[in-house]
Amino acid sequence: MLGIAILCKTLLKGGAEKQALILAKSLQEKNIDVCIVNWYQDKIDPENLRYIRQNEIRYFPLNGGLISKLFSLKRLLENENSGYIVSYLTFANIVAGISKLMSSNLKTIGGIRNEKLPYYKFVIERFVHNHVNDVTVFNNYSGKVKFKKRGFNADKIHVIQNAIELDNRQAKENENHGNSGESGNSGNEIKIVTVGRFVNQKDYPTALKSFRLLKDKCSTTKLKYIIIGYGPLESEIRSLASELEITGEVQIMINPPNIPEILRSSDIFLSTSLFEGVSNAIMEAMVAG
Repeated sequence: MLGIAILCKTLLKGGAEKQALILAKSLQEKNIDVCIVNWYQDKIDPENLRYIRQNEIRYFPLNGGLISKLFSLKRLLENENSGYIVSYLTFANIVAGISKLMSSNLKTIGGIRNEKLPYYKFVIERFVHNHVNDVTVFNNYSGKVKFKKRGFNADKIHVIQNAIELDNRQAKENENHGNSGESGNSGNEIKIVTVGRFVNQKDYPTALKSFRLLKDKCSTTKLKYIIIGYGPLESEIRSLASELEITGEVQIMINPPNIPEILRSSDIFLSTSLFEGVSNAIMEAMVAG
């Protein structure tokens, strides 16, 4: 049976990267020959590397220049007897398409995770989808409908929604927590939490201004807003919190290791994203109960 290579541009923290790792583990558990390929070898989050090692997933980071990496990937696919590439996001979809042109028997499955893309990415994705890759997987039906109307070959679109891991211990904790009738807050404090990258798509200004309005309207209620994430807009988020005079109630946490515990101890999950595919953060908040 031919193996499967899962290709990512990086393995830094992110929804696509998380889904790639969960897919690799799931396929491996079904005794399917699978490996993870990281285009930028030095760009991997320590938690993701730990996940790979704990689950004994075969991992191949690439190094060198563009041409060198393309031929290294070609040799890797041949050596691993990989007949399929599953790729995530625009750059990896392009690389998968080039790999298909270099190996005619290779089947390529691209991945699009948002219902909205910048125009230049949309044009590239449409060309790769229609003319190179065999299939593109969307994680939401909204994206499928919108992209189909804008020229994507509908016959090559498949929808597979995001996966999420839930271990038995966490399920038992959630069950006990629900049966106890206790809330996650300590005393009378209400904890609100947001998890997401610090980018424009997540619309943190709306979240912070909403929290400020809530604070004004509920002046007798003790409120706390926890923001978990990382990204280029961190300083802007901190500045806006200061401008709104809510720094005493807002806690910004950069990639803490205990996100599930923070979610379980909170009362409200807040998402102000302008657009999504299927949000990993919302799914994980639902799991936390």
